[in-house]
Amino acid sequence: MRVFVVGAGAVGSILTDMLAARFGKKNVGCGDRDPARARLFASRGGVRPVKVDASRPADVARAAAGADLVVNAGLPDFNEKVMEAALLAGAHYQDLCSRLEDLRHCEQSRFDARFRRAGRTALFNTGVAPGLTNLLAADLAAGLDRTRALRIRLLEEQDADEPVMSWSPRVIVDELASPPLVFRGGKFGNVKAFSGAETFAFPRPFGRRRVVAVYGDEVATLPLYLKVRDVDMKSGGTDIDFGAALAAAGLLDDRTIAVGRERVRPRDLLELVAPKVPTPAEMRKLVERGRVRNSWLVAAVEADGSAGGNAVTRSATAVFPDLRQVMKLRPGATYVAYPTALCAAAMSAAVPRIGRAGAMPPEALDRAIRRTVLRELKDAGVFFVRRGEKG
Repeated sequence: MRVFVVGAGAVGSILTDMLAARFGKKNVGCGDRDPARARLFASRGGVRPVKVDASRPADVARAAAGADLVVNAGLPDFNEKVMEAALLAGAHYQDLCSRLEDLRHCEQSRFDARFRRAGRTALFNTGVAPGLTNLLAADLAAGLDRTRALRIRLLEEQDADEPVMSWSPRVIVDELASPPLVFRGGKFGNVKAFSGAETFAFPRPFGRRRVVAVYGDEVATLPLYLKVRDVDMKSGGTDIDFGAALAAAGLLDDRTIAVGRERVRPRDLLELVAPKVPTPAEMRKLVERGRVRNSWLVAAVEADGSAGGNAVTRSATAVFPDLRQVMKLRPGATYVAYPTALCAAAMSAAVPRIGRAGAMPPEALDRAIRRTVLRELKDAGVFFVRRGEKG
């Protein structure tokens, strides 16, 4: 399969290398609006990024000519533009997360009819969360006679002297500032960010941790594809504690303040002054100097429902390689970028096997494909813990 990746930064560069290892370097290309900076993330001897403006579908389509799959591994702001490009190139499409400008509807769904007519597949939201969490939710629901509730719980923990950006500061700030979407009693709604604190039991050695409400793209799609009455997402760990502190200080507010003759939102200023995602060379120095000691990413999905006439609670948790392991697998990668690329690469390989045209999230995939993706991730070092008990 021939693949073209749009966005060759912290995640896109790793994804490109993973796909090149799978399909052959000559069958994989990548582009970025800033090739010089992108090359700082590229591995030695890896695929060389070319200049591509993701806001111009025709530009992307030309660069992706002959590709079977076009992947947007850059900002979700460009999802629709890259989808246009994929249609122009006659290719399948994939991305990592949604923009969700109205906080409710995934913009990729608007392209469903067009991809159906073109006989092509658009698989969206294929990172860790959303992405793997969607697969785990569908897998749990398939094992129940009836599903009442789905709870997505993340742990994002850094043992470091200062927070290290693992994703675009703009995306991080937008997600932290957005009122989390919830699905309760069969209806969508929003709650206050960082509210609803509870204790969730993650597998050992992480144990019981405090988690709070955060925005999760998967909440927008799971109720549309799975029969369920309640869905929510909460996260915990140092990254979330840092976000809560910013919110408490008013730095994530939508209200505007006067700056000279202009009025701006504090969150817009925060995006400007936030540190960039460290390059691999910078990340290695942070680790070597002991400023970053380790980091962990854990993604859990818990389902309440019934099976065989009994009320049950079942869960599936993915524990990703920690930063120390990541530094051996992909020196200089962050503890979020590597797992995100790992999940996206496994789903890229699945796209040609989907056999259905249209735009869809991972939970829409059939059982055989879901299980193939999960097996690949297990073989790649993701540790899965499954629990089930009668209630």
